[in-house]
Amino acid sequence: MKAWMQAAVLAATATVAGGASAQTYVQGNYGWSHLSASCAGTTSCENNEAGAKLLVGVQVKKYLALELGYIRFGRAFADVLDGSSNITRNKLETDAFFVAGALRLPMAELEVPEMTAVVRFGSANVSNKLVYRSPGASSDAWETNARPRVLFGFGLEYKFTPQWGMNVGADFTRMAKLDRVSSGNLRLISLGAQYNF
Repeated sequence: MKAWMQAAVLAATATVAGGASAQTYVQGNYGWSHLSASCAGTTSCENNEAGAKLLVGVQVKKYLALELGYIRFGRAFADVLDGSSNITRNKLETDAFFVAGALRLPMAELEVPEMTAVVRFGSANVSNKLVYRSPGASSDAWETNARPRVLFGFGLEYKFTPQWGMNVGADFTRMAKLDRVSSGNLRLISLGAQYNF
């Protein structure tokens, strides 16, 4: 994963160095995440939680940007009852580092020059950590896994000034499979601020 992120950072640095007209922007978002894991067989289950996203982008062409970012999809909780009426408590944490290409389309043709439609497509290194305590155990156990997954997202940006703006977006990928949890879809719908350098 470290080598994967280093390669992405080097690519972004080279892009900025190679184009004097390249515009850089940063976004910070907060929103609502969802993990589409089944709650069947649980006594209690919560797979919706708060999530967050942070990214830096570089406009490399008129309509194309390269983005590097991090998404925290939050946590999911479930209590599972076994045949002896004992409960195993589970907590799943999921996050992802990603690199993506973003198609950025100004909406000047619709007479809204301050607004830009964005579609991103890329690769995410999705990491999961499941923490659980089995009945009778004196301490927690855990299981982790990380896998590359396809990331897809879209959104709208609105500039209040040449530097400051806001954005709303939705990002989708899949979690890495664990022995105790099958792979499921991940979603973050978020609202945030943007600064253009």
